[in-house]
Amino acid sequence: MQQALGKQDITILADRGYDDSTSFKTVHQAGVTAIVPKIRTSANRKKGLFTKEDFVYNKEKDVYECPAGKDIPFSFVSTDKGKPLRAYMSVMTCKGCTMKSRCTTSPAVRRIRRLDDEEHVERVAQAYKNMPNAMILRHRSVEHPFGTIKQWAGTQQLLTRTLKHVKTEVSLQVLAYNFKRMMNIMGVSGLISAMKT
Repeated sequence: MQQALGKQDITILADRGYDDSTSFKTVHQAGVTAIVPKIRTSANRKKGLFTKEDFVYNKEKDVYECPAGKDIPFSFVSTDKGKPLRAYMSVMTCKGCTMKSRCTTSPAVRRIRRLDDEEHVERVAQAYKNMPNAMILRHRSVEHPFGTIKQWAGTQQLLTRTLKHVKTEVSLQVLAYNFKRMMNIMGVSGLISAMKT
């Protein structure tokens, strides 16, 4: 991507739902900054309970600090959809805690799960916090061309079937849109000159 654009410092924006730790790791290893809003699936906040965001991870000690200021140590490894998950819990930490009723409905302990590469998820979340207007920018720059291309195609469905053929059809529409935009911005002669170089 950097080679095609001739830039090393690249930031990409994606819609909510593309928050995959493995993809984030690949993006970060390529030196690209990713900004993606996180999907919030926990119902704890609505119930008045603490969510995972209320627990602070300490990398050096490999513990989570709970809202009561106590350390929740690493306990065991499990898997979820083939991805390793580290579980943090402690009966001794939760036993007798005055904030337990705000922490969990479990009679025993509060369990926190962490992906092996969750540091990449946290890095993306921090990038999103640092640029809160990112999604407004994305909608302005991406939704407009997408809407224009759909309008060009009319309200009819795509003319092709199967993923391979649909990708080709949509790619041709995007290519035509990009050429038209470049002609509007650079002029026909400017575009021809740029393509020659």
